[in-house]
Amino acid sequence: WDGMLPLKEEAALHLYEKEDMQIFLLHEDGSEAIPDSTEDMKAHAEKGGIFGVHKEDWNALTEYRAMKEELAGSEAAKDMLQEYGAKEQGQDTPAGKLTKLQQKAAEIAKGYETLPMQDRIGIIAQSFGCTTGKIETSPCTGKWRGTSDISIKFDNGTSLFIGNRRTPQAKTAKVQNECVNSALVQYNPEIIRATKEAAIDALRQRETKDNEIAAQKGLKPYTLLNVEFNDGTDEKSGGYMGWYYVTLAVDGKIHSHIETGLNYEILDGKTSGKPTRENYFVAGALKETDVDYVFNNVGFSSTSELYSLPVRDEVRERAEKTLAERGRTPAAEQAENTFSIYQLKDDVPVDYHFRSLERLQENGLAVDPANYEKIYTAPLPPGMGLERIFEKFNFDRPEDFKGHSLSVSDVIVLHQNGQDTAHYTDKVGFVDISENFLLENPLKAAEQSTEQNAN
Repeated sequence: WDGMLPLKEEAALHLYEKEDMQIFLLHEDGSEAIPDSTEDMKAHAEKGGIFGVHKEDWNALTEYRAMKEELAGSEAAKDMLQEYGAKEQGQDTPAGKLTKLQQKAAEIAKGYETLPMQDRIGIIAQSFGCTTGKIETSPCTGKWRGTSDISIKFDNGTSLFIGNRRTPQAKTAKVQNECVNSALVQYNPEIIRATKEAAIDALRQRETKDNEIAAQKGLKPYTLLNVEFNDGTDEKSGGYMGWYYVTLAVDGKIHSHIETGLNYEILDGKTSGKPTRENYFVAGALKETDVDYVFNNVGFSSTSELYSLPVRDEVRERAEKTLAERGRTPAAEQAENTFSIYQLKDDVPVDYHFRSLERLQENGLAVDPANYEKIYTAPLPPGMGLERIFEKFNFDRPEDFKGHSLSVSDVIVLHQNGQDTAHYTDKVGFVDISENFLLENPLKAAEQSTEQNAN
């Protein structure tokens, strides 16, 4: 029992249930055991057994309580305590105040909760361009002495902070499990995709007002391109790992734009179509002479490294593609562009429904156009791509749309500039299946036959 403080049943149960501390069952022969539940503890007490807790864990708890008392009433402390232990204080956000995006994120994350811990960590890792990771804890110093940061260290060497708890708590599987589940609400490929698409329309509306303000001040307009997620793979942008930002074109040049407020607006699904800053001002650390564009009614510089991240090759490629798409303006060409949604027929075996291409292949199956029916067709607005279609048919479905929310196994056919392309909605992103789907699709064949007969 070296290093142990003895406890009676009542104190042991309180620390186990309320403080998430590691409690030990102490036996007469000097051995100790870890209980699996409160039932184990009660059974041990009925036999006359006593309990123990490590002295260092008890000291850490005492220091933590003293820190909270010292900071009690401080506004800064309230903010920090919310960040480092909101669950403990019952400060979870009421469900009624969640945005649609936050509700969707919670629903998606809940679907992963039954997976083993390592599988859930793997899903988080995918969001950052990795395949796996492991939980690590790091003790804090100074004001937060007695607590430990909890992080996931990915296989590429980068780490993601996912929580902070008292040091004894931080080491327990229960708390680490809670932190991983909380991280899944923000960091999984499905919700990242939905988060980016939920923000784009409002930001493009804001672009118009910003450019009006810029014109009044003799500044340059910008063209909003894409919403991006920083996976931290670039060492220069590692400090903003997990942040959302946007790419813009100012004077035809690609530029990234990042701000704390913008990140949280996008993350929470609260992006406004109008500038949220009532009065114009120049962004901090910039001079009036540096400013060349206006974003959210604030002056910024496209030539400064402030409020910007290095533009990686794949981000630049997406930005250039969007810039080219937004630059096309022939009205007749745009009016002819359409998109169609195909979903599996009800009588198709369940092994095909909501399955990724990888899963189909593992089961010896393939996408069969004959299994699909076209359930919706509409004009394709300028700038609307696959991701925006996915977002719209999940969060803002048209009243005349009778299918289910767009999901894995659905196919989107784009008709643009006289060309058709078919795209399978996969577990992450979309896969071009034009070669097989369009050539073999019986609906397409019937349409072509009708056109030929008419000619």
